[in-house]
Amino acid sequence: MDDLRQRARTRTLAIVVVAVLVAIAVAGITIAVFRGQSQAGDAFLPATSSPSASAPRPKRNAGDLNHIVFSSGSDQLSPEAVDQLRELAESTKNATAEVVLSGKIEAASDRAARMDLTKKRINVVRRALQSQGISPGRLRVEIAEYPVGRVPPREADSVEINVR
Repeated sequence: MDDLRQRARTRTLAIVVVAVLVAIAVAGITIAVFRGQSQAGDAFLPATSSPSASAPRPKRNAGDLNHIVFSSGSDQLSPEAVDQLRELAESTKNATAEVVLSGKIEAASDRAARMDLTKKRINVVRRALQSQGISPGRLRVEIAEYPVGRVPPREADSVEINVR
């Protein structure tokens, strides 16, 4: 009889431990979702096929020197992005290092549309750098695909530039 009680206690303890772990996982997921929404800020603008004159321009933060940020759903460079690309091209014009243009997309149901927009954005940046004197042979393109929920909206709306 003691063996039966011991098994029941062990089973009950295991159930309690699993319930606690599930509760912790749910809390972690909830916190991650809320953090993702608060960091996205103004990136939740409706997607449009052409940029609107009244749409707010993306703002460049001090830490975004190597990110060209686009308005949501747009492949048009803002005047700030043009200036940013001009500065970057000027600082790397005489270097021989490779310039890597990177985009990120999520593997969602609209994957093809996201890939198309990312390619258009990278091509716009590539053409702008070439017009500023960067050799096409120095430019390399990378597009990374991530699971849904892994790419913050601000990163999905930008092209990252790295000189390697």
